Amino acid sequence: MAADHLFDPVDEAFARANPNPDRVGCPDKGVLRDLAAKRLPADDPAYKHLTQCSPCYVEVRKMQSELPARRPRSRTGVAIAAVIILTIGGYLWFSRSQRAPGPALARNDAATAPIETTLLDLRPYAVERSDQNRPDNQHSTLRRLRQRLEITLPVGSPAGKYELNIIAPQGGVVQRTSGLAAIVSGLTTMEVTLDLVNVAPGTFILALKHESEGWRTYPARVE
Repeated sequence: MAADHLFDPVDEAFARANPNPDRVGCPDKGVLRDLAAKRLPADDPAYKHLTQCSPCYVEVRKMQSELPARRPRSRTGVAIAAVIILTIGGYLWFSRSQRAPGPALARNDAATAPIETTLLDLRPYAVERSDQNRPDNQHSTLRRLRQRLEITLPVGSPAGKYELNIIAPQGGVVQRTSGLAAIVSGLTTMEVTLDLVNVAPGTFILALKHESEGWRTYPARVE
């Protein structure tokens, strides 16, 4: 199963977000098979490796897709116990913090908070592959606000409808939205509305999908 034939944006995010061409620290095939069949305990460090190594993630997902039909496959690939995984306490902490009100605004006030405008420029990223030609150590910054996000897409992006997901490191989609992009003066731009008031600060993946293409992923930070 190639990276561009994965089940959903979360799968694609893990398949592209952590290139490891030299396969540094990768477990052997036997361990990967055990991961695919979920024969290892949930706190085994090999699961955590999957969240940090896209080649191993794709390999395990492929192995899972080839398991006998009697083993039901989760449509949300993320679920490979890979991310069941982050049982490691940090996962539970993160899940709770995602639901907790942010200090800036109480949950009861979120619906009435003013909508502000945030500019997001993705032009530094190549349109062909979001995991290549990526600016070193650069994350797009999103604010913990109700906001109108004005996005300038990578050069060469087509006009049309786009889906946008904000994906947590453990694989959960914390926000879904969509918008229409238009090309004006050679730039492809679109607007969407996001409510990140109650999202905990941290590093996320921004996934975009044009109606006629696959998902592309970009590193993002919520502050």
